[in-house]
Amino acid sequence: MSESVTAENTPSKGPSKKLIISLSIGAAVLIAAVVAAILIFGRSGGDDDEGLALIEDLDEAPEVAWTYQGDTDEGVWSFVMLPVVDDDKALLNAYYDDSALLESPTLPLLDLKSGEPIWEVDAEVLPEVTAEDTVPVRGQYFEDNDFILVSPWDSLDSTTPIALLDPADGSVLSTATLEGELTGAFEHDGDAILTLAGDPSGIDRLERVDAENFEEVQWSAELPDSDVFGDGIIEGGQGLGGGQEYYAFSWQGSASPIAYYVDLDSGEVHSAEEFHPLLGELEEPADEETSYDAAAGTVFRYQATEEGAEVMALDDNQGELWDEPLPVDPELQHIASALKEEAALFRLPDGSLDRVDPETGESMWDAPIDAGESSQVTIAASSDLERTIVRGDDSILILDTDTGETVCEIPRVEPEDGGYSSGGQTFRGQDNIYHDDDQGTLTAYDEQGEELWQYEYQDSDNGGYSRIQQVGDRLAVFSPEEKTLQLLE
Repeated sequence: MSESVTAENTPSKGPSKKLIISLSIGAAVLIAAVVAAILIFGRSGGDDDEGLALIEDLDEAPEVAWTYQGDTDEGVWSFVMLPVVDDDKALLNAYYDDSALLESPTLPLLDLKSGEPIWEVDAEVLPEVTAEDTVPVRGQYFEDNDFILVSPWDSLDSTTPIALLDPADGSVLSTATLEGELTGAFEHDGDAILTLAGDPSGIDRLERVDAENFEEVQWSAELPDSDVFGDGIIEGGQGLGGGQEYYAFSWQGSASPIAYYVDLDSGEVHSAEEFHPLLGELEEPADEETSYDAAAGTVFRYQATEEGAEVMALDDNQGELWDEPLPVDPELQHIASALKEEAALFRLPDGSLDRVDPETGESMWDAPIDAGESSQVTIAASSDLERTIVRGDDSILILDTDTGETVCEIPRVEPEDGGYSSGGQTFRGQDNIYHDDDQGTLTAYDEQGEELWQYEYQDSDNGGYSRIQQVGDRLAVFSPEEKTLQLLE
């Protein structure tokens, strides 16, 4: 999994991934909670291809539009998630440090214009939960069905009580109790798709339920192995004719290759060793030496060689499209990423980045970057501009996607006390790029890579530091120890 909960595109394992995971948290105890949060909430709504809104550009250093003060009891916000409701409201899902849980944690729906809570609820909306129970809750907006799903952060006695609320006033529409821990939920063709875990370390099954009655199960798909995480929807096509959608599960671990695909219509489970949504049954099964990835509507087959690894593009019938395979970095081979459906990026053995025409295998440019062994390559596109972001060991490079030229280089800031740093996060604007260094400074760059401004948000009074979050097309700062949320404008 890549670095920091971020608003930039991650390497795609398919031509259309509607749910993207990108995180790294210093304290290992938070990993499971953050994974669950991102799975169930996804990312803030927007109109670009990856489901994220472009940031409303700020050409001058921002000011605080409003400040929301959370519960003042003991406890620290480890992180927050802010799913947008009807464009002008947001649910404040705050995950508290469990060393000091509140007596009555609440879930507010905030007015993004004023920061005032329109309504707020606590765990008492859940079935079989009383005021005496200490149960932090979280919420997710189902736009097509127009309700808010509320559930606890953790399962209760191997079950998950849920409530569906009316977004207008927070009133309870219905309740249900699910078997297992709810780790993810999303809409699909008017129904709800749920990922559930009996074992906290992984996911056991995927279920399709009636969105008006979560206890009415249409199918339940048991996974052969629970050591996986949900990786998003992938659309079928090519040799299969298109139109079918699958939910992908990846193995837990740093490389995280796909483990299973589940047909969202039937619930049929396919092993990624034998099947790919764009090709159907694989003529050459995936194994330790052979794997498959996709970008720009094309499937790429990776194979180990004596020198390292190589990649080949395949047609609908699994025939080879290129005259010869492309050698790639064996450690960082799976970085194929869609670029307006016309090109893909690969990391070469010498560390350079190669943009390739997927139909011919011809190089469009080759950028000799020095990003280090642990670099991540992601794509950041805006309405009239494309930028490629390379997250390296010591710096973050922003490249012109059309030419491969470096637009600017952002140094990675390490903590003065030698503590943990995610390396920061990068947000996309209509024209600008915004970088949060994770140490208290937000910097804006224009399309030429020139620095526009810096905004210091370090929370120095209590020794902690605040964090930047995207809320729709806006940016906000949350302070873990003060438990405040500030919208920037």
